[in-house]
Amino acid sequence: CWTNVIGYGGNNFNYIYAQEKNINKFLKLKWIPEAKFRENKVQPGYVNNFVLTVDNEEILDVSTIPEKSSKYWVIFKDNRKINFQVTNNLGKFDKSGIQVRETKRLLTSQKTEIKTIIFDKGTKAYSVPIDSSQLGRVEYEILFWYEVGGEKIFDDEKILRSFEVVKEIPTNIKVVEKEVTVTKTITETVTKTVEKNVITDFFKSIIDFFKNLFS
Repeated sequence: CWTNVIGYGGNNFNYIYAQEKNINKFLKLKWIPEAKFRENKVQPGYVNNFVLTVDNEEILDVSTIPEKSSKYWVIFKDNRKINFQVTNNLGKFDKSGIQVRETKRLLTSQKTEIKTIIFDKGTKAYSVPIDSSQLGRVEYEILFWYEVGGEKIFDDEKILRSFEVVKEIPTNIKVVEKEVTVTKTITETVTKTVEKNVITDFFKSIIDFFKNLFS
């Protein structure tokens, strides 16, 4: 019977052929070795195949940081920011981050830009500057994503904000201001398979939390 010991996060897991185990509350790992024998000896070319399953949707947790000033109106050329906090429970990926879609609705034109902010493991505060360089309406859609095995996975939480850039805050217009919106959407369970021909690249992409896998 094939057996192996796989180390992760300071813990060792005893595996037998084709066994699947939870290695933490977010990930499942299945070990499927592949080898050729000759005269009862393993030949060169032995391969460890793994199936990694993202088993918990709460890999990322997003919370907003309340603002003290007016939420909707932004003074022309002010230094306002959208502030929020992200808890990354999994690890740092080479390809991951916060996607910021900024749409400016001006008097004579409309323009959309997409920017990316890289996030780290753990809990950390982030901010997105509000572009107040021009008068008009500016909208933000902030999405959170990471990439595993070449697949981009978007978290089910996003932040939606809109602002009006003015030279002075109107006193004769009543605006119903809402708190920063953290939207949850329904998503299917995400399962990612790491095949043997991409296992090396995969481990490089998540080296911070998956190192010493074969210890």
